Amino acid sequence: MSTASSTQVNCSVNDKDDESLEIFSIIWLDKDVRVRVNQDIQQKLRCIINQLKIFDDVEECKQYIEHRSKYDRLVLIVSDELSRQFIHLIHELLQVSTIYVRSRDKTNGQQWTQNFIKVRIISEELEELIAEVKEDHNKQMKVEESLSTNMFSFDEGRSTTEINGHFAFAQLLADCLLRLESTEMDRKELISCLEKEYAGNPSELDKLREFQKKHTAENT
Repeated sequence: MSTASSTQVNCSVNDKDDESLEIFSIIWLDKDVRVRVNQDIQQKLRCIINQLKIFDDVEECKQYIEHRSKYDRLVLIVSDELSRQFIHLIHELLQVSTIYVRSRDKTNGQQWTQNFIKVRIISEELEELIAEVKEDHNKQMKVEESLSTNMFSFDEGRSTTEINGHFAFAQLLADCLLRLESTEMDRKELISCLEKEYAGNPSELDKLREFQKKHTAENT
């Protein structure tokens, strides 16, 4: 029976996944997923990237990835057994950022994946996997931040007609939103939204509780 989940292996693909507040997601494909991906490993990965989906079926995983926005950044973890069958199906999709293949034989894995530039061969050691994902994600975040900064850096010597209209509008919208005064209802709605987004992620929920305490203290 095929399975997919954000915190447990029991949910099918649905439109709710498109409502995530973050563009990054981890997708783990492994036919023995119930045995290999325990709650401890899930929590460690979600401390790096909150959204985590787990599949044991190639076709379901493929469909899920294809339905994600091309602007998403999907980090894939694939077992050695399914990698040859799966990687060529999704490698060229824009939303696929990095593919980690957990292999018993790294040398052999590097040989057959040399034409797949998004693929990284790692050992089956879970701590190595977590370390690699964390390091690469930090690098990717710096790249994303740099791109955002460059896109919204205006040159005084250029006219607005030379600047991409979408970027100019986005900056204007951001400036307007920052000037709006928030209400207590806005704060409650924000907290409710974040609680749903980070459900099952103790690390992020702790940060949210700290935010609530700080806000309460500042208003008493």
